[in-house]
Amino acid sequence: MPPTEIDRILREIPGITNGAIRQLQRFAAFLQEWNQKINLVSRKDVAYLWEHHLLPSLLVLHVVDFSPGERVLDIGSGGGFPGVPLKIARPDLQIVLVESIRKKARFLQDAIDHLGLGGITVVNERVEQLAGRAEFRERFHTVSARAVADVATLYHWGAPLLVPGGRWVLWKGEQDVSDLEAAQQQLGFQAEVRALPTSLARHHPRWATTRWFVLRKP
Repeated sequence: MPPTEIDRILREIPGITNGAIRQLQRFAAFLQEWNQKINLVSRKDVAYLWEHHLLPSLLVLHVVDFSPGERVLDIGSGGGFPGVPLKIARPDLQIVLVESIRKKARFLQDAIDHLGLGGITVVNERVEQLAGRAEFRERFHTVSARAVADVATLYHWGAPLLVPGGRWVLWKGEQDVSDLEAAQQQLGFQAEVRALPTSLARHHPRWATTRWFVLRKP
């Protein structure tokens, strides 16, 4: 995707500022440097970092509303997606990045320090362990996850961490709708499937089939 097109799409992100765009560019460069040492994104994806990772993390802002100051827990943050770009675009959000792999957790902390971000922290633990800690139980308005696990597993992981009426926002694909339907039938939660408007989806084949599953805690 040409840089001019990336810039145009970035400037269409709701509420994006020039400062945020510069921070996103710094984050991209920092991640590419680290990716030479540890595998944060696949080698073939490095050349498509914006199309496959950074922009998809931000496109959620076209289809999901986040309240000012909302507390978000991001499961399996890995290379920082979607949590770090989301924090850059929405500095008001209070975000916790959960990453069980120590090397990746160190990268996330170094990225936060490098960018000077506040209101975002890293927890180097398995998400299943957080339910036993009082500071995490029923604490978050949103649990997010991208390319982590199946819907039922994410539901079970997130349920004890969400406030009553909280939600999951899951980055998925068109092919995952059947998984959502099976989990919904088994667990009885409410869910919506959201997609990008055609004007945005047409920019990349992956975006045309990207779906966001929004689940509600009973």
